[in-house]
Amino acid sequence: YTELTPYVPFVPSEHSYAIVIRSEETGWIYGDGVEMQPSGDDRWTGFAELKRGDEFNIQTIDGSDFDWFFDRVCEADGIYGISVAFENGQATREIWNTAVRNFGLVGSFEGSNWGADGMDVLLTQVNSNLWTGSIMLRAGDEFMIRTDNNWDYCWGAEGRLCGESYRCEQDGVYDVTLRFTDGKADIAICLCDAEDPSA
Repeated sequence: YTELTPYVPFVPSEHSYAIVIRSEETGWIYGDGVEMQPSGDDRWTGFAELKRGDEFNIQTIDGSDFDWFFDRVCEADGIYGISVAFENGQATREIWNTAVRNFGLVGSFEGSNWGADGMDVLLTQVNSNLWTGSIMLRAGDEFMIRTDNNWDYCWGAEGRLCGESYRCEQDGVYDVTLRFTDGKADIAICLCDAEDPSA
């Protein structure tokens, strides 16, 4: 696996936040939401696999109380990125995308130039919760994973939202795997075909 660049941690909030989902099969499942992660500027973000007709809310968890924000109904199946920003403990704005269309690699590598030179190198969707791909990279190249060729949601080192970029230590072909587990991105980067620098 590649050496991962350390990320800069965010200052923790006094609360934790979660996405709570209601489906026709389960109804509301209180106290068992999808954990959200801090994503800068007192903004929290989580990802959930939702079906058409599912409802969701965002809850504040401080150990005993649940404070509810918003009420949304999904119009299509897919992975949804859901964010909320707070000021003095109060929700000030909420962002939620339609279902994410694609995940891709963007970076300093040839043909990308952080998106200025072309479209992202797209990952292939294997199932509703798994994307994979391969890319040729050089030592010193940096890259991140982002959604839909824009910076609404992106992941860097250690799968951190808005974290610092991955940095390659060796020339070669890298396999990239992205899976969502309990609302968090689980990213594996594997050097599967290294180039011999002496060749």
